[in-house]
Amino acid sequence: MDSASAQLQPTFAPIGGFPSSFDIAPTITFIALYGCLVPLCVFRMSSPKSRNVVQLPIVAAIIERMLNLTVRLMQATGKWPWTSATLLEYQQITLEWGWIALGHAMVAFWRSVAVNATRPDAEKGDLGDQKKLRKRIKKVTYAFDGSYWVAQLLGVGAAICWRISLHDGLSQGLKAQVDGLRYSAICLAMVLILASAGGALWTRNRMQGADQRACSYLIYLYLSLLVVPIYRLTQYPSFSFSNGSKALFYVFHLTPELLVSATLVALNTRQVFQTGTWGDYYFSWRKGWANPSTGLRKRTRRLRLVTEERKSWRWSSNRSSTTMEDEDRAEENDDAEILIPKDLEGRPTLEEVRQVKHLPTATLRSPHFSTFSRHDRSDGAQPLSPPPPMRERTWRRLDRPSSFVMPPQSSRAPSPPSAALRSIGKRLAIMAPKSYLIQGYLDKMLSPDQDFRFMALNDMMTEVGNDRHIFQNDEATEVKVLKQVLALIEDKISEVKNQAVKCLGQLIKIIQVKHLPLVVDKLVEFSVGKEEELRDIAGLALKTVVTEIPSEGTLAETACNKLVPQLLKQLQNTSTPPETIIETLNTLSVLVTRFPQLTIRAANDPVSVFVPLLDHSRPAVRKRTIITLAQFLPLVPSDRFNALIKTNVLPSLASSIKVERQQIIVQLIGGMARYSSQSLAPALPDVVPGILTAVKRDDSDLREGCLQTLETLVMRCPSEIAPYLPQMMATASDLVKYDPNYTVDDDDEDEQMDEDEEEDDDDDEIAEDYSDDEDTSYKVRRSSTKLLAAIIGTRPELLSSLLSKVSPVLISRFGDREESVRLEVWAAFSSLVKQTGVYGGSAAQMEVENSPYATLKSQVPSVAKVLLKQLKPKSSTAVLQSGFSVLQTLLQVVPGSLAAYSDSVFSISAAVLSSSSNTSTAALHVAVLSLLVSFFSTHPVSSYQSSLPKITPQLQQAASQRHPRITTEALRAFSALLAASKPVTTDEWAGPLYSEVVTRLKNNETDVEVRQRAEDVVADLWIYAPSVIKTKGGAEWDALMKAGRTEGAVQTIGRVADSDVEMEESWTSTCTEWTVALLKKPGKAGKSNVFSCLESLLKKYPNGVPSNIPNELVPQLQSFLSLNDLALLTHALITLSILLTLAPKETFPLVESSILPTTYQLAFSPLVSGACLDALTDFFCALVTADHEIATHVVPGLRFALEKSGAPDASPANVAKCIAAVVKGFPDVAAGTIAEFAKSVKPGSKAKELHLVLSLLALGEIGKTIDMQQQSTVFDNALTFFSADTEAVRSAAAFAAGNITVGNIHHFFPLLLTEVQTKSDRRIVAVQATKEVVANCPRGNLGNVASSLWGPLFEMADSSEDTTRQATAACLGQLTTANPPQYLPELQTRLSNPSPLVRATVVAAIRYTFADSSQTYDNLLAPLVIQVLELVKDNDLTVRRISLTTINAAARNKPQLIRDQTSTLMPLLYAETKFKPELVRIVEMGPWKHKVDDGLEARKTTYETLYTILDTCVDKIDIHEFMEYVRLGLKDDANEIKVLCHMMLVRLAQVAPTAVSLRLDDMAPDLATGMKSHNVEKNTVKQDIERTVELQKSTLRAIAALSKVSTPGQSPEFDKLVDSVSKAGASWAQDFRELL
Repeated sequence: MDSASAQLQPTFAPIGGFPSSFDIAPTITFIALYGCLVPLCVFRMSSPKSRNVVQLPIVAAIIERMLNLTVRLMQATGKWPWTSATLLEYQQITLEWGWIALGHAMVAFWRSVAVNATRPDAEKGDLGDQKKLRKRIKKVTYAFDGSYWVAQLLGVGAAICWRISLHDGLSQGLKAQVDGLRYSAICLAMVLILASAGGALWTRNRMQGADQRACSYLIYLYLSLLVVPIYRLTQYPSFSFSNGSKALFYVFHLTPELLVSATLVALNTRQVFQTGTWGDYYFSWRKGWANPSTGLRKRTRRLRLVTEERKSWRWSSNRSSTTMEDEDRAEENDDAEILIPKDLEGRPTLEEVRQVKHLPTATLRSPHFSTFSRHDRSDGAQPLSPPPPMRERTWRRLDRPSSFVMPPQSSRAPSPPSAALRSIGKRLAIMAPKSYLIQGYLDKMLSPDQDFRFMALNDMMTEVGNDRHIFQNDEATEVKVLKQVLALIEDKISEVKNQAVKCLGQLIKIIQVKHLPLVVDKLVEFSVGKEEELRDIAGLALKTVVTEIPSEGTLAETACNKLVPQLLKQLQNTSTPPETIIETLNTLSVLVTRFPQLTIRAANDPVSVFVPLLDHSRPAVRKRTIITLAQFLPLVPSDRFNALIKTNVLPSLASSIKVERQQIIVQLIGGMARYSSQSLAPALPDVVPGILTAVKRDDSDLREGCLQTLETLVMRCPSEIAPYLPQMMATASDLVKYDPNYTVDDDDEDEQMDEDEEEDDDDDEIAEDYSDDEDTSYKVRRSSTKLLAAIIGTRPELLSSLLSKVSPVLISRFGDREESVRLEVWAAFSSLVKQTGVYGGSAAQMEVENSPYATLKSQVPSVAKVLLKQLKPKSSTAVLQSGFSVLQTLLQVVPGSLAAYSDSVFSISAAVLSSSSNTSTAALHVAVLSLLVSFFSTHPVSSYQSSLPKITPQLQQAASQRHPRITTEALRAFSALLAASKPVTTDEWAGPLYSEVVTRLKNNETDVEVRQRAEDVVADLWIYAPSVIKTKGGAEWDALMKAGRTEGAVQTIGRVADSDVEMEESWTSTCTEWTVALLKKPGKAGKSNVFSCLESLLKKYPNGVPSNIPNELVPQLQSFLSLNDLALLTHALITLSILLTLAPKETFPLVESSILPTTYQLAFSPLVSGACLDALTDFFCALVTADHEIATHVVPGLRFALEKSGAPDASPANVAKCIAAVVKGFPDVAAGTIAEFAKSVKPGSKAKELHLVLSLLALGEIGKTIDMQQQSTVFDNALTFFSADTEAVRSAAAFAAGNITVGNIHHFFPLLLTEVQTKSDRRIVAVQATKEVVANCPRGNLGNVASSLWGPLFEMADSSEDTTRQATAACLGQLTTANPPQYLPELQTRLSNPSPLVRATVVAAIRYTFADSSQTYDNLLAPLVIQVLELVKDNDLTVRRISLTTINAAARNKPQLIRDQTSTLMPLLYAETKFKPELVRIVEMGPWKHKVDDGLEARKTTYETLYTILDTCVDKIDIHEFMEYVRLGLKDDANEIKVLCHMMLVRLAQVAPTAVSLRLDDMAPDLATGMKSHNVEKNTVKQDIERTVELQKSTLRAIAALSKVSTPGQSPEFDKLVDSVSKAGASWAQDFRELL
């Protein structure tokens, strides 16, 4: 060795030494030998019969050794430096790892051999399928796998540490580390190799059926590999550099590795060790008993039938010894396997056997079957020769097709072929019940092994769940199974007993009705036994049985008739143990809940059985009795219920009764209120005073029970409990302070609220001195608070009283020493604040004295002072989270109310946010950040500017958190701060925020919600802090545009473009090009936002749109000019208008050549309306403005396109509007256009009707804005068409005349008035024209025509034509708004007109006056509202309907006129919601009869009005009464009314969640009906199905909204409904989850 090697050499040499010339020959030899193995590796891995995954590590080891030796050869020849630390490290790691990896790989082969030996088709006698042994073997071999991995890792670690010593020197510590790792790896590997060899030896000698040859191979290989660790132990740690040491390395290290590798490659390991493609045989065996020699491709091979008569059969008693090679050859010869019962009479011929098709797989294991195989035939038409004796039980594999299952020798005479075939079919049919399988389970149930019994029950339960017809009327088997399962309920092993109960629950679903008494009697017998454990398990079994009994069929009725009397008899037996009584009561509760009517019919006066149990000595029995009795009471007769009240309840409320008895009765009243509120309601005048008296007794438990009962009464009997609410509020307000162990006077409380934090800590210590483990006074305070919360949540009409009387009491208890009470107090106050926001009127009343808002605002200082003192960093998470929630609710209702406490709020928030974030505190951090969002949004920045340095660092820390919700809320807080602080000029916190946001946007793994919020922050920074962000370089835009999600980037760019921030033209161009590129992408998703962004960007150019933009954009817009998506069509037209306005020269040629013809086709489409039509008219206006000369071509083009379309539904009105837009854009063409269209309306014109209608409409549109006095003949000609034959021409003429009149009202109105005053048929059309005048005439000109029209219009008020009256009402309403003081009194006078037609017209006219939202004449409308309310009771149905429509308009537009009249209005509306059979009539339509409900429109209008009142006057209605009529509306036959009720339920869930949650069970059946699909019949049409689907969607929305306010367990029927629509597999499950 040279000096360099000496410097590199550590204190001991590497394994194998450093390469030298001595190594050249051996390395070449080993490389050649390993190279010879490569073709064999390729062959083994490519051949389907030998390749398997287990060989991959062996192949990898061979390749790696070639690479290692090649490197060693190159170093030995001097071509590569042996001093390379990297190469040395690689060599040492692979030498440490390779030999251990070989031993590890062989573990998989050992596992395959051992696992296969446990299979049922192995040669092991009668052991069968040894599942437990197989499981243990796999666990042991998996443990070997892990241990081998540990050894490999230790060896690799030793090599790495050795490499470190090359340059750093080998210190004593490092040497000890290398020694320890190497010794550990060698010793552990050697132990594992020895253990593996021993395992293979044990498998060969002890496991019957194990492959002897495979085990011998494994033992030989492991012993060969054992040479390596022995060599390493003898040489370590003194590996030397001598040639002799290297020779030992090649002989005792590399040679054993080579021998093992070569052996494993030379052998067909898949065949020798019985592996599958993917490793050990287990993976394929459990999926279908597949042949390991054929791999996965044959796992699903099915049975095949013999179709060649040239082959015959010979009998075989055993085929299990068939080799895999034989099976492969048999498969290649198309052998097949079939199964035939043993006990068939006679033997079928080959022809009959061929007719048997696809036998069930499960029949394979039956003891009734045996096998035969094919041999050289003698005569295929003759019956098969008798077989030799066969074994009693034969197990066969499905994919061994060379064997056939045939009946054994029979002494009976052969049957005819047809009889044999019929016998085969019959036997195959009756084998479906799997009696052979059931018998096996029964045998195992009798096994002394508890595991066998447990698994038998489990397997039986699984089979019953998979096949409900498993018994197939086999009564004997069914009874046998039931008796055996019932017997196992007495088993000594708890797991077996519990499994028997579960199995019985599955069996009860499928047994015959006549076998039910067997189960019931046995379980009842067990339940009264002497053994306590048996009684418990029997009670559990009874409850399981009644829970699993199917609702359909007669089984439920039989169970109730059999079980209920016996259970009641048990309860009457005084010797029944208390535990049994409790279980019996539980069972009865389940029965009465699932089958109420069946249970009560089977029970004989259950009340008399339960009442004595109320005096039981055990409290648990009394409590359970109360619940069960309460569940039965809704079903008992009313006289029995009343007798219970008079006999047992009322006497027990007397003050002389014992406290314990009174407590029981009070709890019973609570149960009655929960389950029988309607029956209990009449008795409340006698019951409630007694409870209010009992609550004054000095007993905490009694007080708690009384308060809980009163809470239930408030919830369940809202109307009947109303008179007692003031007294209940006073009682609860007193008891909420009940704390006998810690009494503080009111004055002391005020002083305590003023103390500082240190004194408050002292008070806490004093409170702790007063605390006592036996103190239960907190339960009284908590129950009092809940009672107040119930009143707050259900009685919005008491809001003012609650704010003035209850709120101060709650505020005084904000610092209660018991945390649970404190949280309840805060929750009650938060509910009161929310109720103020909903029912307190508008926020404008905040300054009105004594208003709810003003009262609450005055209490804010005391609330903030006390609450902020309770929020300390050391407080519990629940306290902090609840406190911040209260503050946020306060800010939502009273914005800006915490301005004086900003410093305290920020200090507490910063302290909380500074704590570490984890799963338990994430919700708290989110609550704090949400509060800050509300604070920044509702307070002026000047109120907290000085305190910002306290909170901004914590916000920045929260924004950098990994938790997505925390980050999202932090970014929301920054957005709110930016908006409140605009303009932001400091970089103190805006700069770090910018950096964090850009980092988030650049990271592709950022959460979607966080990315959305970061994108919003970018927009906020540019809008509110432009001076700060302009200096940052614009990295955010690159991150936005390169992100995979473009929706947020589009919105961000659009917001910035819409703002007033001045942006550079380069930014605008870049963003525009990027946005245009998005339009090219396929799909419509998000394109609407892209267009909006593009429109803003085009307007953002300071010097006009660049010339290249139209050239690129216009062709892209052409693809959106279609009727497939009207929203995108609208945006495309708007974009074209912008381009024509901002870049007319560049855009116009492109539009004229490619866009204009398409717009002609769009103009006459009836689908183009609303915003789309406005965009189209704007486009034509911009087009002619860009180039005036085109105007003379556009008008004819529009007209010709309409005439050539030939579409029957073409819209000339749309074309007329487009022509008017052209004239508006270039008025110079007005005269020529008028003259052209005037030709068509001249007398004697032969224009077609379509052209005539277009001309009239176009003239009307043009005349609306242009004075046509010079073309007055056009007006006269339009009047002549008032008497046209077709309705389309008359309507167009009315439109033309009316709008021409608007253009010059002084000239044309007198002529039109003359037409109105005539008595001819033209008068109706003249009224339509007048309606156009009134609707389009400027408000200032209406006064000039009102007086002239008033009289003639009233003459038309009693017209029998609906359209005439509607037009008249519209005119009267519009004219009234011109001079309300003059015309409103006249309308009021005519409301009492004897003609119902006049009354209807006048009421409709009043409705138009409500459209004006101004309050200038509300004092004049108020008296009319009262009279309109009276008309709701009018005898005429039309008047009632229109009156309801008018009230709806008033409630929507002028709710202030309705609010004070709700006490009169609501009863009238409720009366109109009822279905009236007298309004239903039968209409005959040919052979069919159709029911017409004339009252439907009135009912529908009523519910629309109720919905409007709920939206605008919710504080003036009784929610509980309102909900009752909503519930009735769910039962209406009309889908439209149901949909309205669903909308009201969604709204009620928002404004009155507490009240709604109490009625969910009442509404559940009707909601379930709404979810039912339409029954398709012969006369069902598509519209019926569509209406049903719409109803289902509406119902689903209601269910989703109601589920958010539902309390689990409080409404079981509604919970079932939610489960039915949300469970996996339900048709609406996905939609329901999206709604949530």
